[in-house]
Amino acid sequence: MFDQLSGFPLAGSALLAAGIYAGASLFITGPIVGERTIIKSGWAESCPRHIRDQAEAHRPSATKMPNIDCAAVLGTIYGTQGEAFCRRYGGALPFGNLLGDLGRMQGDANQSRIARSASTATTRCDCAVNVVLEERRSAFAIYAGSFRLITPRPVKALGSELDVALNSSSCAMKE
Repeated sequence: MFDQLSGFPLAGSALLAAGIYAGASLFITGPIVGERTIIKSGWAESCPRHIRDQAEAHRPSATKMPNIDCAAVLGTIYGTQGEAFCRRYGGALPFGNLLGDLGRMQGDANQSRIARSASTATTRCDCAVNVVLEERRSAFAIYAGSFRLITPRPVKALGSELDVALNSSSCAMKE
Protein backbone atom coordinates (compact mmCIF):
# COMPACT_ATOMS: atom_id res chain seq x y z
CA MET A 1 0.00 0.00 0.00
CA PHE A 2 2.77 2.42 0.86
CA ASP A 3 4.54 1.55 -2.39
CA GLN A 4 1.74 3.31 -4.26
CA LEU A 5 2.33 6.51 -2.28
CA SER A 6 5.83 6.98 -3.68
CA GLY A 7 4.49 9.24 -6.43
CA PHE A 8 3.25 11.83 -3.91
CA PRO A 9 5.44 14.78 -2.95
CA LEU A 10 5.79 13.22 0.48
CA ALA A 11 7.20 9.75 0.56
CA GLY A 12 5.16 6.97 2.11
CA SER A 13 7.43 6.78 5.15
CA ALA A 14 6.93 10.49 5.88
CA LEU A 15 3.18 10.01 5.62
CA LEU A 16 3.40 7.01 7.93
CA ALA A 17 5.49 9.00 10.42
CA ALA A 18 2.95 11.85 10.34
CA GLY A 19 0.15 9.37 11.01
CA ILE A 20 1.99 7.84 13.95
CA TYR A 21 2.74 11.33 15.32
CA ALA A 22 -0.91 12.34 14.97
CA GLY A 23 -2.03 9.14 16.71
CA ALA A 24 0.46 9.66 19.53
CA SER A 25 -0.77 13.23 19.93
CA LEU A 26 -4.37 12.11 19.95
CA PHE A 27 -4.03 9.26 22.43
CA ILE A 28 -0.91 9.98 24.51
CA THR A 29 0.47 13.51 24.55
CA GLY A 30 -2.84 15.33 24.05
CA PRO A 31 -4.48 14.01 27.24
CA ILE A 32 -1.23 14.48 29.20
CA VAL A 33 -0.84 18.08 28.05
CA GLY A 34 -4.57 18.63 28.70
CA GLU A 35 -4.28 17.38 32.27
CA ARG A 36 -1.22 19.50 32.93
CA THR A 37 -2.88 22.56 31.42
CA ILE A 38 -5.91 22.08 33.68
CA ILE A 39 -3.66 21.66 36.73
CA LYS A 40 -1.65 24.73 35.76
CA SER A 41 -4.83 26.79 35.38
CA GLY A 42 -5.65 26.25 39.07
CA TRP A 43 -9.16 25.11 38.30
CA ALA A 44 -8.91 22.05 40.55
CA GLU A 45 -8.40 24.29 43.58
CA SER A 46 -11.17 26.73 42.71
CA CYS A 47 -13.74 24.13 41.66
CA PRO A 48 -14.85 23.01 45.17
CA ARG A 49 -15.18 26.65 46.22
CA HIS A 50 -17.24 27.32 43.08
CA ILE A 51 -19.56 24.40 43.88
CA ARG A 52 -20.03 25.60 47.45
CA ASP A 53 -20.75 29.16 46.30
CA GLN A 54 -23.21 27.82 43.76
CA ALA A 55 -25.01 25.78 46.44
CA GLU A 56 -25.20 28.80 48.73
CA ALA A 57 -26.51 30.98 45.90
CA HIS A 58 -29.34 28.52 45.25
CA ARG A 59 -30.25 28.34 48.94
CA PRO A 60 -33.93 29.09 49.44
CA SER A 61 -34.50 32.22 51.48
CA ALA A 62 -35.24 31.50 55.09
CA THR A 63 -38.68 32.61 56.09
CA LYS A 64 -38.80 34.59 59.30
CA MET A 65 -41.01 32.76 61.70
CA PRO A 66 -42.96 34.93 64.15
CA ASN A 67 -42.48 34.39 67.85
CA ILE A 68 -45.72 33.08 69.23
CA ASP A 69 -46.08 33.00 72.97
CA CYS A 70 -48.83 33.76 75.46
CA ALA A 71 -48.11 37.49 75.57
CA ALA A 72 -48.17 37.75 71.78
CA VAL A 73 -51.52 36.00 71.49
CA LEU A 74 -53.43 37.17 74.56
CA GLY A 75 -51.71 40.56 74.62
CA THR A 76 -52.91 41.24 71.10
CA ILE A 77 -56.46 40.17 71.87
CA TYR A 78 -56.94 41.45 75.44
CA GLY A 79 -54.19 44.07 75.70
CA THR A 80 -52.60 44.67 79.10
CA GLN A 81 -54.99 42.29 80.84
CA GLY A 82 -53.88 39.45 78.57
CA GLU A 83 -50.22 40.24 79.22
CA ALA A 84 -50.89 40.33 82.98
CA PHE A 85 -52.59 36.93 82.73
CA CYS A 86 -49.52 35.53 80.94
CA ARG A 87 -47.13 36.96 83.55
CA ARG A 88 -49.21 35.48 86.35
CA TYR A 89 -49.80 31.98 84.89
CA GLY A 90 -46.78 31.56 82.64
CA GLY A 91 -46.08 32.38 79.04
CA ALA A 92 -45.82 28.86 77.62
CA LEU A 93 -48.38 27.79 75.05
CA PRO A 94 -48.77 24.26 73.76
CA PHE A 95 -47.06 24.04 70.38
CA GLY A 96 -45.74 27.56 70.93
CA ASN A 97 -42.24 26.69 69.73
CA LEU A 98 -43.47 24.79 66.68
CA LEU A 99 -42.79 27.61 64.24
CA GLY A 100 -39.34 28.21 65.70
CA ASP A 101 -38.56 24.50 65.43
CA LEU A 102 -39.70 24.47 61.81
CA GLY A 103 -37.42 27.43 61.04
CA ARG A 104 -34.45 25.69 62.67
CA MET A 105 -35.20 22.48 60.76
CA GLN A 106 -35.30 24.44 57.49
CA GLY A 107 -31.94 26.06 58.30
CA ASP A 108 -30.44 22.68 59.23
CA ALA A 109 -31.69 21.16 55.97
CA ASN A 110 -30.08 23.98 53.98
CA GLN A 111 -26.78 23.56 55.82
CA SER A 112 -26.78 19.79 55.25
CA ARG A 113 -27.48 20.32 51.54
CA ILE A 114 -24.53 22.72 51.29
CA ALA A 115 -22.32 20.31 53.23
CA ARG A 116 -23.37 17.43 50.95
CA SER A 117 -22.53 19.54 47.88
CA ALA A 118 -19.13 20.37 49.35
CA SER A 119 -18.43 16.72 50.16
CA THR A 120 -19.13 15.62 46.59
CA ALA A 121 -17.21 18.51 45.05
CA THR A 122 -14.06 16.53 44.29
CA THR A 123 -16.08 13.84 42.51
CA ARG A 124 -17.87 16.43 40.39
CA CYS A 125 -14.64 18.31 39.67
CA ASP A 126 -12.88 15.12 38.59
CA CYS A 127 -15.87 14.28 36.42
CA ALA A 128 -15.70 17.69 34.72
CA VAL A 129 -11.98 17.27 34.03
CA ASN A 130 -12.54 13.81 32.53
CA VAL A 131 -15.45 15.02 30.39
CA VAL A 132 -13.42 17.91 28.98
CA LEU A 133 -10.39 15.72 28.33
CA GLU A 134 -12.52 13.19 26.50
CA GLU A 135 -14.76 15.55 24.55
CA ARG A 136 -11.94 17.91 23.57
CA ARG A 137 -9.36 15.23 22.88
CA SER A 138 -8.67 16.42 19.34
CA ALA A 139 -8.22 20.03 20.47
CA PHE A 140 -5.65 18.95 23.05
CA ALA A 141 -3.99 16.73 20.43
CA ILE A 142 -3.59 19.72 18.09
CA TYR A 143 -2.31 21.82 21.00
CA ALA A 144 0.23 19.17 22.01
CA GLY A 145 1.13 18.11 18.47
CA SER A 146 1.91 21.66 17.38
CA PHE A 147 4.18 22.13 20.41
CA ARG A 148 1.63 24.64 21.75
CA LEU A 149 2.00 26.92 18.75
CA ILE A 150 -1.63 26.40 17.74
CA THR A 151 -4.14 26.95 20.51
CA PRO A 152 -7.62 25.74 19.54
CA ARG A 153 -10.65 27.57 20.88
CA PRO A 154 -11.58 24.92 23.50
CA VAL A 155 -8.09 25.22 24.99
CA LYS A 156 -8.28 29.02 25.02
CA ALA A 157 -11.65 28.87 26.79
CA LEU A 158 -10.65 26.06 29.12
CA GLY A 159 -12.30 27.59 32.20
CA SER A 160 -15.67 27.90 30.54
CA GLU A 161 -15.36 24.42 29.05
CA LEU A 162 -14.77 23.05 32.55
CA ASP A 163 -17.69 25.04 33.98
CA VAL A 164 -20.02 23.74 31.27
CA ALA A 165 -18.86 20.18 31.95
CA LEU A 166 -19.29 20.69 35.70
CA ASN A 167 -22.91 21.74 35.25
CA SER A 168 -23.65 19.09 32.61
CA SER A 169 -26.10 16.36 33.48
CA SER A 170 -23.41 13.68 33.63
CA CYS A 171 -21.41 15.51 36.31
CA ALA A 172 -24.31 17.12 38.15
CA MET A 173 -25.68 13.66 38.91
CA LYS A 174 -22.55 12.84 40.90
CA GLU A 175 -24.07 14.54 43.97
